[in-house]
Amino acid sequence: MKKVILIFLIGILISPILKAQESTSDKPLREFGKNNLSLFLSDVVMKRLSFEYEHIMGENGNMSINIPVSFSIGTMDDIYGDETQWWVGMGMKLYPTGQGVIRYYFGPEVRIMGAHLVDEDYYYDSETGEETITTNEMDLVHSAFLLNNGMIYEPTENFIFTVNLGLGFVSSFNLYCL
Repeated sequence: MKKVILIFLIGILISPILKAQESTSDKPLREFGKNNLSLFLSDVVMKRLSFEYEHIMGENGNMSINIPVSFSIGTMDDIYGDETQWWVGMGMKLYPTGQGVIRYYFGPEVRIMGAHLVDEDYYYDSETGEETITTNEMDLVHSAFLLNNGMIYEPTENFIFTVNLGLGFVSSFNLYCL
């Protein structure tokens, strides 16, 4: 029952946004580019430089292919305690209302991420009272599958605000095992 209520509320919240795409004036519509390159300024806080290339396909612009790339410019642990060094991905964005000043999108994305893990094991010998610390360093590769859901607001040409929520799962493996 909770899931039905949640889906109903999401539908109510999104419906006004979808209506915002309809134009009631006779003004010509603004042309939107078919190839976009984005810089994610918010990732600088996470000590990363992140870019995304997007190619919009179709006459109405209802679908696009995107390729995000990110490189670490400093050390910062991710949610798993790893230091993510880079990631690259490929995804698809589906725009149900096409291109416009405000546009909603959703779609799948696959990412490959390189990470470095420093793991410390502590051992205390109760007989001698000595503590031993063993440090293990590993290079890992994470793969992720995400379902993205987001909004784009483009107040002026070539300047956009984007909010994106990606839900999915991550798996990892050690490079030394390959």
